[in-house]
Amino acid sequence: MDNQFGLDADYFIKLCKREFSPSVILNQRPEDLARAFARAARTACAGVLREDEFNWEHLRSTGQITAGEKIRFTVSGETTTTRVKEVLNPGTDTEEVIYNQKKNYFFITKMALDGSSTHKSVQVRIRRLSQ
Repeated sequence: MDNQFGLDADYFIKLCKREFSPSVILNQRPEDLARAFARAARTACAGVLREDEFNWEHLRSTGQITAGEKIRFTVSGETTTTRVKEVLNPGTDTEEVIYNQKKNYFFITKMALDGSSTHKSVQVRIRRLSQ
């Protein structure tokens, strides 16, 4: 039975009972739960997964950013989206992400992670495999 918006309600009611009941969730690994939610989202409306919200991940460690990638961050309340030009000392405590060589704009990853950088809420565009 479809609901008023064309969603196969019967399918999703059964899916939720099977995949998202408390007893199942209590015994699931995070990646398995994420896969179940992703499959459900793709089945309900795949286009939603292409929305901007689902295409960025927060900076979580050194070595995560490479040259050429898109990054997004906030400095003094203004959000900037740009491409990384170069990464110096990748994967180390002194890693520097350079995004404008002419103006010498960069941040030190470790400082962005511990909150001491002027660059806040650093995010990296999620890389997708070619289809």
